[in-house]
Amino acid sequence: MRVLFLSLTAVLLLAGCNKPAPAPDAADVARDEAAARMAAMSNLPAVTGQINLAGVNQLPKSEVNLELRLLDVTDPSQKPVTVEELIAPAPRRLPMDYRLPYHGEKIDQAKRYVIEAALSISGMRLYSTALPVQVLTDGHPASATLDLVSGGMTATTMSQAELTKREFGALESQLGGMRRVTGKRVEDDISVGWDAFMQDGTLRMAREQVNLDNESRVSYRYAYKTGQPWYVVRERDGITSQVAWDHEQRVILNERSDGGELDDSDVAALRARAASLADAISKG
Repeated sequence: MRVLFLSLTAVLLLAGCNKPAPAPDAADVARDEAAARMAAMSNLPAVTGQINLAGVNQLPKSEVNLELRLLDVTDPSQKPVTVEELIAPAPRRLPMDYRLPYHGEKIDQAKRYVIEAALSISGMRLYSTALPVQVLTDGHPASATLDLVSGGMTATTMSQAELTKREFGALESQLGGMRRVTGKRVEDDISVGWDAFMQDGTLRMAREQVNLDNESRVSYRYAYKTGQPWYVVRERDGITSQVAWDHEQRVILNERSDGGELDDSDVAALRARAASLADAISKG
């Protein structure tokens, strides 16, 4: 019996020795791989900065990935081109610092680049930048603070023009919750009525309708950001024209419902009209 007992003990010990080691945690593997990639690119220039998420200072223990993308958005009518991309396990604590290396030879100073970020689980975006931030060219630095919002928008799958149209539509859907004011202004001896919508004391949208001498009508909708014209919609003779500008007053949307575009003078006139109405509204 003693020999049998020793034999069984030896078998159990050997079985324990041959037991396969537990599989490494997937998050740890992904983190190690990301660290290796970053180390290999450590000598490259990089876009750096901080990522913030209001009201959140710690992420859940589940596998949350940080997605960073450097995009070429030179042509606002086309989907952006991904210049560099990094997907890696996200740090648990917020705010978090980030570093996205890029190959300098890919950057053309005549083009426009933005960076966007997202936090995702299994490919589903939880938070992302509402709008990407311009970097690297046009006087913009190689650093940016990225503020995330729930869901958010992505420039990756939509052109800047389409993103802007979606943002305008979202703004229109919120007018019911804003303070509405009305008034009139005189234009070429014609009294033109308008209504405007204020949010936290700031003009966000205004509308007016002009009755022309030939009994036709022209309607306008103007949206504003930081007090400047941002988006204009004009409806005249059955044709809807839409124009939008970025924060640097660069045209990012110019289209007509008949497939054409407005010429430069018409675009400038619409912007001037929007600015003129904003000035009239501010003077009460």
